[in-house]
Amino acid sequence: MNTEKNIALISPSKEAYSETFIQMHRKGIYGNVLYYFGGELPTQNDIKGKLGSLLLKIRYKFLSKFSNLLLSYKEYTLYQSFKKQNIDIVVAEYGTTAARILKVCKRAELPLIPIFHGYDIHIYEIVEKNKVQYRDLFLYSKKIIAVSFSMKQKLISLGCEEEKIEVSPCAPDDTFFDLEPDFSEKKLISIGRFVEKKAPNVSIKAFAKVVKKHPDAKLYMIGQGPMFEACVQLIDELSMQENIFLLGVKNRDEIRALMATCSVYVQHSVVAKNGDSEGTPVSILEAQAAAIPVVSTLHEGIKDVIVNNETGFLVSEHDEADMASKIEFLLDHLVKAKLMGLNGRKRTLEKYARKVHMDTVNAIIYSR
Repeated sequence: MNTEKNIALISPSKEAYSETFIQMHRKGIYGNVLYYFGGELPTQNDIKGKLGSLLLKIRYKFLSKFSNLLLSYKEYTLYQSFKKQNIDIVVAEYGTTAARILKVCKRAELPLIPIFHGYDIHIYEIVEKNKVQYRDLFLYSKKIIAVSFSMKQKLISLGCEEEKIEVSPCAPDDTFFDLEPDFSEKKLISIGRFVEKKAPNVSIKAFAKVVKKHPDAKLYMIGQGPMFEACVQLIDELSMQENIFLLGVKNRDEIRALMATCSVYVQHSVVAKNGDSEGTPVSILEAQAAAIPVVSTLHEGIKDVIVNNETGFLVSEHDEADMASKIEFLLDHLVKAKLMGLNGRKRTLEKYARKVHMDTVNAIIYSR
């Protein structure tokens, strides 16, 4: 590795329970990483806190009055922070963040690496809103990271040069490779925000069909979100209170402990009405790392990381009957389920482990 660089890692939120990949980047990027947050145009970093000051505001008003500054005050505070911290390169989580800070990076003459994760390239309104900025971003960026091959194709369709795009799904936490799941009980797990693209309601309906054949089966769903209460009502309507348990948000240790007791992972991801879709869900990679077979959908990056009939099963979006059938197969054939889980662990370790992903990110940062 070359001499350490000063790297600005930028993300809209300081801490988000579902964004474990950002914490991985904070810890795994080689060099002196300064984390910026507080919106797509960040207002804070993890050293100084708030970027602005009264003195800086006075200076900005003076400069903007007597020179062609072309930066807003918030952009100016970020620009000054980059200069003060001797930043060498900027890594932006989400394409929308990269588009918002592009003007600052240009002014500071800093190379920029955007990481596209999902909504930033899928939601129709966001893509339309940022279409012009994205083209400018594609031209300026040193490299662009996409977390799935389908996202790569979308970036190309919007005008990005194929040679600039590196596909690298965010990796599972290494500790999941140490788990030895217990297949003695018919326990299933699902992890993710309760939002339309995760379709937790479809997973619930599919599992209700499974319970007719396996009345002792249990589904534990981890996460929170706008569809949570509707899912509580759905469980009541289906009389599944003794079989489906909504656990809310859990920390990493709690998730690992529960996953070690489960024999199937389920996630019925779909394209939402507004176009929102997955990138490559880290929770699916964590389940595979834990040697748990996955039942999911033929959706975006999921079909990159699951080999259908080998490491899990993939069904068509909204096909709850087929999802139920695949879950039943795994519960009926535990030897096969264990083998599929082990196949998933082996493939995830070879292709999607943290070292593989971080080696890719660091190679891009330190490339000439």
